[in-house]
Amino acid sequence: MIYKYETHLHTFEASACAVNSGEQMAELYSSKGYAGIFVTDHFFNGNSCIPRDLDWAERVKQFCFGYENAKAAGEKLGLDVFFGFEWNYHAMEFLVYGLDKDFLLANPNCDKLKPAKFASLVHQAGGFISQAHPFREAPYIQKQMQYPELSDAAEVINMGNRSADMNRKALEYAEKYSLAKTAGSDIHSTDRFCGGGMAFDHRLTGPRDFMDCVRAGNCELLGDFI
Repeated sequence: MIYKYETHLHTFEASACAVNSGEQMAELYSSKGYAGIFVTDHFFNGNSCIPRDLDWAERVKQFCFGYENAKAAGEKLGLDVFFGFEWNYHAMEFLVYGLDKDFLLANPNCDKLKPAKFASLVHQAGGFISQAHPFREAPYIQKQMQYPELSDAAEVINMGNRSADMNRKALEYAEKYSLAKTAGSDIHSTDRFCGGGMAFDHRLTGPRDFMDCVRAGNCELLGDFI
């Protein structure tokens, strides 16, 4: 038996580009037979819908609504729901796993850090970084930049990429730098479900278990763009 998890998912509570709520996303993935999801909304330095004029604590509170609504729904549905976020630097984005709301509250203005400082902060707190779609080509990306020295992994399958070549380049990049590999749908709307994510041979006990399995390669990458 395999246990499928979505690792890259957005909700309209925090991501300006998302269409559906955390609750609706949880219901979708439960109906598709997934064991769980990671909610990875765009952080304040990305395509966030959280008002910038609020104080830090209130911004963090509102940012977490998508995850918390998905979590509440997941508890009723038997779906694991884990916290993550997508941090942005000049349109290069990083999926962060293994941290929580308390980390964000304790680190005001971490959205304004340079990548090296941010990565150090994440790793000191025990977090895990996968560079999202590192070879994506899109109008909003003026220059591709890869950060193997700051990353634990690379997202080698992103179902939101518009060509398989972008994923093939990411796979070659991960192998060149001996990075772990992640895969995700980058889903923003329930009507664009594509069956991406990752699969494991057991139900994950939490983000730490996820991180350990990814580092060890004890997982299967889902998706057909490769």
